[in-house]
Formats: sequence, C-alpha cells, structure tokens
Amino acid sequence: MKHLVALLLVITMMLITTACSSDQHIGSTTAPSQTPTTVPSMVPSTEGQLYTEMGVAVEQSYFSGGVMRNPWDVEMYNGRLYVASGNYDTNAGPVSVWYYDFDKKIWEIDTILPDEQITRFNIIDSKMYIPGVDPKSSWDMGTYYRLDGTEWETILGHPNAAHNFDIVKYDGKLFAGLGAKEGCNPILVTTDEETWAPVEMYKNGVPVDTTGYTYVRVYDFFTLKGELYAYFSLSESGKPSYREIYRYDGEKFVWHSDMIKQMSFSRRNTYTHFHQRVEYKGYQYITNGNFYRTADMITAEAITLGGDPEVNDLRVIGDKLYVLCSEEYTTDEGNAAFYNSLQMTTDGVDYTEVFRFSYPVRALSFTYEGGTVFLGMGFGTKAASTHLFYDENGMILAINQVL
Repeated sequence: MKHLVALLLVITMMLITTACSSDQHIGSTTAPSQTPTTVPSMVPSTEGQLYTEMGVAVEQSYFSGGVMRNPWDVEMYNGRLYVASGNYDTNAGPVSVWYYDFDKKIWEIDTILPDEQITRFNIIDSKMYIPGVDPKSSWDMGTYYRLDGTEWETILGHPNAAHNFDIVKYDGKLFAGLGAKEGCNPILVTTDEETWAPVEMYKNGVPVDTTGYTYVRVYDFFTLKGELYAYFSLSESGKPSYREIYRYDGEKFVWHSDMIKQMSFSRRNTYTHFHQRVEYKGYQYITNGNFYRTADMITAEAITLGGDPEVNDLRVIGDKLYVLCSEEYTTDEGNAAFYNSLQMTTDGVDYTEVFRFSYPVRALSFTYEGGTVFLGMGFGTKAASTHLFYDENGMILAINQVL
C-alpha cells in the first residue's frame, strides 16, 4: 500500500526509501470485519473489501502532509457529498469547498471561501451553512457562508467578531456563536439574516463583562428538551478563566452550570471543542474524543464503550444513535494504524458493532445516504509529523451498509 509519495523535495532519498518500505495492514484479519451488505448503493463495492476508497477530496488543494487535509466533517446536500478541510490554527486558506459528483465519479470544487478552515456543515431549512471560523478578510465583521440549492453567498453579518464557531436555529431565529472582541457579546441573533443583534448574557443576576479578555467565545450550541444552551469560554493570561453552560430564557442567556469542568478534553483531535453533539431520547450526547451524555446540561455522564475507543462523530438515523469510533494500535512493522468501527444503540445503554475495519488513519467523520456510509479519514490534530504524510490522510471511504 502506498504512502508518503508527496514528501517535500528537501527530504532525502534515504528517508523516502525507508518510509515507503513500511507497509500498512489495511483490512487486517486481526480485527474482525463484516462482509458488505448487498444493497442499492451510491458507490459500487470493491470486491473482497469492506470499504471502497473514493479518493482524497482535497488532494489538489493540499499536499499529503498537513493537518489541513483532515476531513473535519462530511455531509450530503442536494445529491452531493461535501467534505470539510483546512486549518485555522496555522492560517491556511482560502479553503475550497470540495464535493463528490456521483454521476461523473470525480471530486470537484463547488466554490472557494475566503476562510482558513471549514469545521462543520449545518443544514438549516434546506440550506447548508458554514460558520466562518477564521475569515481571511477583516475581523471587524464576522462571516458565514450559505448554500441555497446551487447558489453560494458570503454573508458579513457579525460585527465585532473574528470567528464564527456555530450557527443554530431555535424558536424561529438564527443564533451565531462567535469569537468576539473584548468587551463584546459572543452571541448574536437574527430573524431575517439581514440584521444581527447581540444577545446579553447574565450570571448571578448581572451582565457578563468581557472587558479585558482576548478570548471571548461561544464554541457550541445545544438543544435539549426544547431548551437552547451555549458553551461559553472566557480566558486571558493572568486572569480567571471560565468554561460554562448558559441557557436561553427567551430574551437572554443565563448561567446554567459548569458542566464543562466535568469533561476531559484529553482526546480532542479537532480544533472545534466538541466534534459532535446530538439529542437522543431525552439526553444530549457529546463527543470530544471522549464520550458523554447529559439529561440536564448540569451533570455529564462519561460513557466508556468496549475497548475504550475514542469517539469522533455521532449521528441519529431513524430511531437509532450511531457512534463512530477509533482505536490506535501498532502494526507488526511498527507503524501506527487504527481499528475503526461504527457502533449503534437504541437505548443509550447497550451498543452493538455495525462494522469494523483497520486502516492507517482514524475515522474522523461520517454521514449516510442511500444505503451507503461515507467516512472521512484522517489523523486530526494529534499526530506525529511522519503520520501526516500518509497518503490515506484525507481519504473518503464508502461502505455499503443499510442503517
């Protein structure tokens, strides 16, 4: 199996030869795998393999090494499979929006955004939204991107904000979670996407004061039992820092809990604080590499699956919750590799493995359409420098499996 073909010319031929001689065990028999289910599918199965490699969507945008090649999210929209990429930590960009054309069977660029990274795709009212996590343009006005059918629009709608981390619809309004300037509110709301207004935040009956803080951020929104919550982070060198949950009371966000302090971020391998969060049967399920659920946004209950894998993505499909897992191991040749699996539950207590396979990189994201599971494969942000040069970093896999 090939990897390391796109190394920079400054690396010596000795290193290239050594690296290329280390084969990875894809589909290793040491991890039980499942025979592909015969179903009407969007991508033909590869004979003898659980998965089909669809190629690296962003291969023409980024060389094989680099965090920016990671598929942070994958999403089906308007008959196309979209893939997120980029790296806002190292000022990459502009970032291309790549999609798979199932008729032509090729990856194509839909548009190019003036941003450093796509972190997530949010589908709201049949439109696809991309929060502008780190725009290449002025930081005086925060940005987001909207795809309505086939028409893209870049919207400068968030004053006093450098970053847009999340967008959610609640009670007929759109809320944006921002990285705001010091002294400003990190949550804005709109009813028409023409005018955005700040939403006040209160703690102990008084407005939250962000004056003197550089990092004023709302990273994620959560909806649980009809309520809207926000994850608020406030930090500055030499000052007290806060990581808290706020609840929307219809007019303002009020302090709700310090649940975030109960959660470990030791396995986080994306730049977003939470890889995914979904509501399922009275609980909010949250993953940041570690796996949690909460019934009240006050107490976080840690969930440990068999083998204690890291959990990288979550989806509710029908009446089932699906959990995407990865477990790192070392091959006989001494190379890093991963057992990747999709697990399913109908009650949040008992989990059943749907499929399992080994691959040189971890499964970071997934989506499902038409009897096919699509997986975004990459190392994330936690990888040794040599790992980033694997050809499989950024690969999109298809597994024909009815969920």
